[in-house]
Amino acid sequence: MSDKLIQSLEKAVAKQWQQIKGGKFWKHVTSDGFDKDLYSSLMAQVYYYSKHNAVNQAIAATSFRSKPSNKLLKFVCKHALEEIGHENMIIKDLQSIDIDATFLQVDEQCLPPTQALIGYLYHTAMNLGAFPRLGYSFWAESVYDDIAPILESMRSSLNIEDKNMTFFVAHSNIDEHHFEEVKKAICSYEFSSEEASQVIEVAEVTLYLTGQIMESVITNYYNRKSV
Repeated sequence: MSDKLIQSLEKAVAKQWQQIKGGKFWKHVTSDGFDKDLYSSLMAQVYYYSKHNAVNQAIAATSFRSKPSNKLLKFVCKHALEEIGHENMIIKDLQSIDIDATFLQVDEQCLPPTQALIGYLYHTAMNLGAFPRLGYSFWAESVYDDIAPILESMRSSLNIEDKNMTFFVAHSNIDEHHFEEVKKAICSYEFSSEEASQVIEVAEVTLYLTGQIMESVITNYYNRKSV
């Protein structure tokens, strides 16, 4: 059953990426690239939701009070610990290309879809549990092949190197291992059909909201340029 679930997750994630790649943000950055305004606007939203990931992952561990699973609990706690402070890489990356990152301390910059993603992940952790939250981890830990065109656009249009993109570059090395751990966690857990449906739904909703973040970023960018 776990192999079937992984195949269903792969299919659901691929469908969401297809929609994202047809959006305004994707078309803009793959054709016109980034300037510092658009880049910092996108990275701000990544910063806002990333700083919550360790916390909502840790909260998800409380679901094992009613259904113990030592292997999955170990994964959840270890992964939560490893996520702590990753958002600070974004501050360093922005500063490395002379972008003042103090604006990140203003929560009003957090766009509605970003707020929705943060809230949904807390809802998932508190009300659905650690196994359904793996739907988010499943695509987030294997995102780099899909976003490769975006990263290449950043490099070429901003003339930046891997040393200026530590959030993505360092993460890609870490997350390659994490993705294998996510799949092992799915295979090790005795999940119900309801939980299987939930993990797919969480993957779909979180990736959909991530796509909406991109669309909001580019819409706001166009609005600023038109003033």
